[in-house]
Amino acid sequence: MAIRILTDTASECSKEYQTEKGVTIIPMSLTYGEETLQDGVDISTAEFYHKLVGEKAIPVTSQPSPELFLNEFEKAKEAGDSVIAILLSSALSGTVQSATLAKSMAHYDEIYIVDTLNATAAGRIMVDAALMWIEEGKNAEKIARALEKLKERVRVLAVIDTLEYLYKGGRLTKAEAGLGTLANIKPVITLQEGQVKILSKAMGRKRAMRQLMDQMKHKQIDRRFPVYLIYSENKENCINFQSSAGEKGLLPGEEPMLEIGPTIGTHIGGGAFGVVFVERGEKA
Repeated sequence: MAIRILTDTASECSKEYQTEKGVTIIPMSLTYGEETLQDGVDISTAEFYHKLVGEKAIPVTSQPSPELFLNEFEKAKEAGDSVIAILLSSALSGTVQSATLAKSMAHYDEIYIVDTLNATAAGRIMVDAALMWIEEGKNAEKIARALEKLKERVRVLAVIDTLEYLYKGGRLTKAEAGLGTLANIKPVITLQEGQVKILSKAMGRKRAMRQLMDQMKHKQIDRRFPVYLIYSENKENCINFQSSAGEKGLLPGEEPMLEIGPTIGTHIGGGAFGVVFVERGEKA
């Protein structure tokens, strides 16, 4: 019995990663007016940011249908394989709900659904961990339990250019987003209990970067897991952050940089940068 790893496009697992690792990626959907496109299938990340920045077109995101999950679950059932689905926070999307419904339709016990209660490369780190534990010989049930523990230590810290997109996407109230509408206010955000939380707001990107690094000073990175730098549309901010954080000894080395795709990019816009890592704790 093999173990199949499944995730969604919000985890920033590229097509190259999918091919190399044998991971199944379920696409989220973007709707522009009457046109619905699948993330990574009908629209690329570059095309998405061109529309977002150039045309000011903000799509509506939606979770995959249960049928997309059911198709993969039935393939696994027929082969006698286990499935571990590592998915975008249920507090941000109905993706977990779709997968859960599909599991009930499949009538197959060897499906394990993990709600990351997180977003972007947090999902990729958990996919990385699952693949590592498969190599170590753990079974699907043990891996799913280990992921439930691991997710409590996965951290996303980021600076975004504006709170406008989080507000328009319904992820923040008007009051929460209020100061973000002022020119040059750069919020530092994280995810807590699956939802976006504002840690601080700074006047200008340099001050925001310092505040981001101040947040990192209070956390110890678990080096057994990857560290990912993330950015949306503009890589330069991420490069500057890597350099500054590296000089201060806050990052372990040359971390891979992942561009935030359309699913999450819709809600944060361009110009964001940050870091995703596992905080040191008890051994998973």
